Amino acid sequence: MKFNLPMAYSVTMLAWSVYESREAYEQSGQLPYILDNIKWATDYFIKCHPSPNVYYYQVGDGALDHSWWGPAEVMQMPRPSFKVDLSNPGSTVVAETAAAMAASSIIFKPTDPGYASTLLKHAKELFDFADTTRSDKGYKAAEDTTHPTAVFMTNSLGQVYGCIWQQAMMLIFRKQNLTNLIGKGKEVQRL
Repeated sequence: MKFNLPMAYSVTMLAWSVYESREAYEQSGQLPYILDNIKWATDYFIKCHPSPNVYYYQVGDGALDHSWWGPAEVMQMPRPSFKVDLSNPGSTVVAETAAAMAASSIIFKPTDPGYASTLLKHAKELFDFADTTRSDKGYKAAEDTTHPTAVFMTNSLGQVYGCIWQQAMMLIFRKQNLTNLIGKGKEVQRL
């Protein structure tokens, strides 16, 4: 199973820890390792975002995957993937991924500015997608009887997407000094 919402949150927090404590990571010799861990996830998020308004947020069917007790490499069951788009939006997962990409862009800039630029491009597109739709209709569609295994990943988080948007927006603002986002921040805080 791959659940992008908790993965994106984890990446956001890891990237933020590098932003706040980069020197400690350098002094302990751990900076290359945490950057590799973050890059593994952000590379995956890039693959999940093939166009500005499409994002794949889950791979696997929990009912099937959680009944398999063997190595993933030899798994022979279907591996469905679930996506959100303009017709079936999922602002919570998209906005959290935008935050992860924006935070990661900041920490990769000193060592890999080209990759940082790619991450920022995806962060902006994902943020715009989440901000345009402001809905989890498509993300919660996984609650139907066809896809019941995504239910536990959506129940408690749909109400916090305003805070996640704020986080993504402020990281992007900080990175690019985009003054036009100040108004957007005030608007999102009112949600």
